[in-house]
Amino acid sequence: MGSAQYLLILGGLIIFTTLILNQSKSSQQQSNNSINNEGIVIATSIGQSVIEKLELMDFDEKTISNEIDDTDSLTLAYSLGAEYGENNISLYDDIDDFNNITIIDTNNRLGEFETSIKVIELYT
Repeated sequence: MGSAQYLLILGGLIIFTTLILNQSKSSQQQSNNSINNEGIVIATSIGQSVIEKLELMDFDEKTISNEIDDTDSLTLAYSLGAEYGENNISLYDDIDDFNNITIIDTNNRLGEFETSIKVIELYT
């Protein structure tokens, strides 16, 4: 074999190696995008389920059994949160109980998803 043939073989190996590396990089990016998209779908689902649960509740302990005409009758902002004895999320009976809590959901593939809730006073 002549030196020209060696150069052709070497050039072919370089091109082949470049193609393999590009394919591997593309495959890795596609896998990362797939995992990222799955995470977005799961996080959105968790957030939506929390919102749906909250939509079924009264805002304040004082509005569960009574109607109020004045926002001054609502729980004060510094008192928002679970009432005495509501030490488990399943016992929460109104939206303000969820103030400053963090819910952790675990997914087998992607690990833990942390949802933090802050109830904000809009009335003054």
